[in-house]
Amino acid sequence: MESLQDKAYNAIYTKIMNLDLYPGQQVSDKQFEEEIGVSRTPVREAMLRLRRDDMLYSLPQSGTYVTRIDLKKSLDARYARQLLESDIAKSIGGTVSDDQIDQLSAVVEEQQTASKRDQIQRFFQMDNHFHQKIYEFANKQNTRVL
Repeated sequence: MESLQDKAYNAIYTKIMNLDLYPGQQVSDKQFEEEIGVSRTPVREAMLRLRRDDMLYSLPQSGTYVTRIDLKKSLDARYARQLLESDIAKSIGGTVSDDQIDQLSAVVEEQQTASKRDQIQRFFQMDNHFHQKIYEFANKQNTRVL
């Protein structure tokens, strides 16, 4: 079962990753308490974790902000993901079933629909879902780089 701190962390993390909270935006624990529906302590603990994960930063006498995107870190993460996923794709290449191919095709179709409708969040959700499926098919869910 998910703890309240995990619930808060996951909710805030998702808002950052989906750009519901944009880089440089000021945020507060009070705001998240109301949005997520949990008390102050789990929200503060979640925000501390997000600071350690470089998703948030604080300035004294100013507040807490969503970390700006670091292009170098982003490119490094993309590189790592490419290396990892290339190896994972090779590992399942000969063993992927027709059902698994159908699942991936359905995700790609949803992604194409989202693109045509200019649904950016849905597009990225489907992209992540596609990659998640590949990890799942290779039984490597714990090595995901998202």
